[in-house]
Amino acid sequence: MERRFEKEDLAKAVKTCQEDGVILYPTDTIWGLGCAMESTKAFEKLYQIKSRDLDKKCILLFFSEIQLERHFEEIPEVAWELMDCYDTPLTLILEGPKGIPAHLVAKDNTVAVRLVKDKFCQFLIQKLKQPILSTSANVSGNASPKYFDSIDEKIKSQVDYIVAHKQDLKEKSKASTIIKLMKNGEINIIRK
Repeated sequence: MERRFEKEDLAKAVKTCQEDGVILYPTDTIWGLGCAMESTKAFEKLYQIKSRDLDKKCILLFFSEIQLERHFEEIPEVAWELMDCYDTPLTLILEGPKGIPAHLVAKDNTVAVRLVKDKFCQFLIQKLKQPILSTSANVSGNASPKYFDSIDEKIKSQVDYIVAHKQDLKEKSKASTIIKLMKNGEINIIRK
């Protein structure tokens, strides 16, 4: 069942991203650190908070198929089939990005993407008018947080806005399945 969220909470998250800030927010999987895809300043801050190596790329979250199609030369038919048949969150690694900042693209010309099903995330991305760069809300090398209370205080103290939505949820969250799709038809399951 979808939980309701406060419009003011959503508006503050959008405004923070528009102003080159980093948010701490609940995704359709685990709690994440997020920022506007086009903000280099926020990208740098997000990586600093996470203590992440710049060679390790983050995921981009999209709210619709149309938005996703705009950012890739071609999306294999199997990608749409996988998205349709997966009930749980699915991250796809796709080749041939376009209109995505070069520093977000892996050396093999791929980008990890997910079409979010969570309503808060969908509205956030839609109102921001661009994908969200996202990563788990933990310092690199540490365990990913399963719920809000398990997020390190160091992370909480460095972000520009903490979303109130779902903070009280005590159910353990699970990371998405990750599948890499290559244009030559090769399919690799990275994480189940």
